[in-house]
Amino acid sequence: MKRNRKRKVRSRVNTIPTLSRGEMFIGKEIEHIVECAKAGDVHIMAIGPLIVFSAASGDAWMLEPDDGLAVPLCRFGEPLPLNRLETSEQFTVEWTHTYSIQDDCFVVFDQGSGRMTQIMGYPTRQISQATSRIKRVRPN
Repeated sequence: MKRNRKRKVRSRVNTIPTLSRGEMFIGKEIEHIVECAKAGDVHIMAIGPLIVFSAASGDAWMLEPDDGLAVPLCRFGEPLPLNRLETSEQFTVEWTHTYSIQDDCFVVFDQGSGRMTQIMGYPTRQISQATSRIKRVRPN
């Protein structure tokens, strides 16, 4: 008799203290989170005012919680193009989505197409916890 074995999902929340622009190299963190997504690992990381996360589904996103902005980094294990510019002094990204978390549901609105999508199975509780930590660390 075969048993239905569930895939073990590693969930980890890493909070990095708010960094000055000169200390941030977000491109490396994006590459890391995309690799986690491709492997089906759940991983959440706060980088200054941003959150990047991967989900067991192979998806990965970068979030800017203060304004509810989001950009997909990976979908079903396939990396997506990201329009960004990063120097040692500055990081800019073209935010393509807005997001909200409603209980266990991650809701995204694609600003280009006008489509709203509700996604279940993302680590919404851990994302909310990371968002709370960022807001406590950052001065108003």
